[in-house]
Amino acid sequence: MSDERTEQPRADPAEIEQHLAILNDPKQPPFRRALSRTWLVEHELLCNWPRPVSRPARVPSPPLSQGNPRLGVVAGLPRDWDPPELDGFGPVPAFPLDVLPPPLADFCRQHARSLSCPVDYLAVPLLAIAGGAIGRSIALRIKDSWIESPCLYAAVIGDPGVAKTPALKTVSRPLWLLAQEYKVAHEQETEEIMARKRKAKEVQRKSGSYSKDLDAEPPKLRRVVTVNATCEALASILAENPRGLTMVHDELAAWLNGMNQYKGGSGDDRQFWLQVWSGASLSVDRKSHENRIPIVVRNPFIAVCGMMTPDMLNLLPAEDARQDGFLDRILFSFPQKVPVRWRWDAIDPAHERRWESTYRKLGARPTLDDPRDGDQPSYVRFEDEPLRLFARWYDAHNEEAESLHFSLRLVGPWAKMRAYCARFALILDQLHWAASDATTPALPPPDVGMKALLGAFALVDYFKSHYRKALSTLSPSNEDNLDARAILEWAIGRGKPTFTARDARGNFRARFAECPEAFTLALTWLADRNAIRKTINYRPGPGRKPSDSFEINPKLSGGDAQHTQNSDVES
Repeated sequence: MSDERTEQPRADPAEIEQHLAILNDPKQPPFRRALSRTWLVEHELLCNWPRPVSRPARVPSPPLSQGNPRLGVVAGLPRDWDPPELDGFGPVPAFPLDVLPPPLADFCRQHARSLSCPVDYLAVPLLAIAGGAIGRSIALRIKDSWIESPCLYAAVIGDPGVAKTPALKTVSRPLWLLAQEYKVAHEQETEEIMARKRKAKEVQRKSGSYSKDLDAEPPKLRRVVTVNATCEALASILAENPRGLTMVHDELAAWLNGMNQYKGGSGDDRQFWLQVWSGASLSVDRKSHENRIPIVVRNPFIAVCGMMTPDMLNLLPAEDARQDGFLDRILFSFPQKVPVRWRWDAIDPAHERRWESTYRKLGARPTLDDPRDGDQPSYVRFEDEPLRLFARWYDAHNEEAESLHFSLRLVGPWAKMRAYCARFALILDQLHWAASDATTPALPPPDVGMKALLGAFALVDYFKSHYRKALSTLSPSNEDNLDARAILEWAIGRGKPTFTARDARGNFRARFAECPEAFTLALTWLADRNAIRKTINYRPGPGRKPSDSFEINPKLSGGDAQHTQNSDVES
């Protein structure tokens, strides 16, 4: 049978080289890399997204005292570096600000510089809060049997005292301003109703006439934000606010610790949050309900964002022992530290006003009133070309997780990334509309385009790498060495390509006081995994013993890629 396929025109070799260079250059913006990747796939020059590769068996190295060859210097010249063999470690990518509308990217960048914090501290909560503002006003119908809302569960991880709280306060300011406006308006309206009711009672007492003001009830308070409430209370709030809520936690560990706190740890709070993430209907029973009628919430919506410290990650493994997929639904952002320095940079008020106006426009899109189901969202779809690209990404993403060498610990989170990719695309599409000069929402809203989808791909790649880093901290493998990881993170954080054993031992004096041998084992562990190697002994001066000096693999310190978390703050 003859082959009836139409032959693709041969691509220009120079253009191929250009796209390959962009794809393999971490310094390029995520959009450009995604476009080059798409171009190569279209021309059948790249069959799929990169997949995990198997690693050769690791041969243990002898201790440092025996002259470890992997730590040495050959003929006075250092050998080429092998790739580091550390899961979830190294310079994770910075939040791809290119996916946001330029005014919002500038908003995050300016405040990050002023606070001396990673841009992730602002951009990740902004993404979740934007999804909360959209709520159930709009949903993405990927196909007839698959619908996604803009609900995100996002956790930003950082050490104490690194400006997490000021960053979250800055991003959530429009949310709290709107909540305060609703509260003031509710109080005023309630006072007016109660005044009319008092007047009607006085008239009735004097003349016996009836007025409908006698039966007036205070209005329900419109809610957009919550911090700490029980699942029963949240169900009541959602029943009165079907559009949805945003939960903002300065310490997200309080959210985790608060689950089942009133039921001795045997409640169903986790199941509640699993259902909220999926938008599955809720039915909550309590004896205090009037006539014991349950609270029923169709399609609940609560976006969650907050901050936590690395130590609080230790709370998660025990909580995830049931393997119910709760941990898989959390989007971890674990950015690297940036140097804390005094900044004179002024904040442009126009960027703050633009973020506030964007948030309000997202929250002003009306829901649709259905006589049978009540408030319902407007549904959008992918445009034709983005839908075909999403389908190709979907297959490649699943093939990655089905690889024989893929970590079983990542199968669950990777499965949720399918839904998150669509949710990212919907949020980015609405953000670009709300940040534009459009004054009123289009009804029906337009379908999701290519720009939003490519931005969603970049966000999926971002959160994948950060999840690996978080997972390496909260659930280390049997071969892991937390002492070694602590030393390496300290060494990278110094911003220098080398460090001495004397400096490292001095910094971790208390940690290794009872077991000095653990320090040497940690350095050997790092050398075995191509993270460090020994250089010529450092001699501090006459009268002092020389100290071993170590070089950090530039692929971990950012020396090769120069694509670190500091790029947007330090520039």
